[in-house]
Amino acid sequence: GGALWLLFAIAFCDSLLIIGMFVPAALPLFAIGALVALGALELWPTLAVAAGGAICGDAISYWLGWRYRERLFAMRFFVRHPDILPRGQRFFDRYGVYSIFLARFLGPVRAITPALAAASGMRPWWFALADGPAALLWAAAFILPGVAFGASIGLAAEVAGRLAVLLLIMLCG
Repeated sequence: GGALWLLFAIAFCDSLLIIGMFVPAALPLFAIGALVALGALELWPTLAVAAGGAICGDAISYWLGWRYRERLFAMRFFVRHPDILPRGQRFFDRYGVYSIFLARFLGPVRAITPALAAASGMRPWWFALADGPAALLWAAAFILPGVAFGASIGLAAEVAGRLAVLLLIMLCG
């Protein structure tokens, strides 16, 4: 229960406009994957919760971009970091709807791309069509390596235990 709520919150914050630039989700998602391998969490619900958090954060960022458009980018953060907006806009202009999918895997632009897409006039259904699968693949890309790592820890512990027993038998025998 609590781990999944925390996972949702991390994925959600990682996807929010501006806030996501300061909330790294990679390491927590990897750690959650290790919990999956150790049997503390189930894989599919974990992937769904992570993707759901990312989708909700992206949806709010998209809504902010749609609602406030150019006024949003006059915020102090964007004024203080004038290079972020043009870089994000070039990325969006270059890749269009695919930028939603690609940005999910590029930390620096992930948090601003949904708002840029909306401010640029991308229709909500195009955004959702790209964002849903991207969020699920993103969740899997960070959680599954943690699952593999957690499984290797469990295997190493099992092998180490057997080696210790074998060593004791050899020493006492």
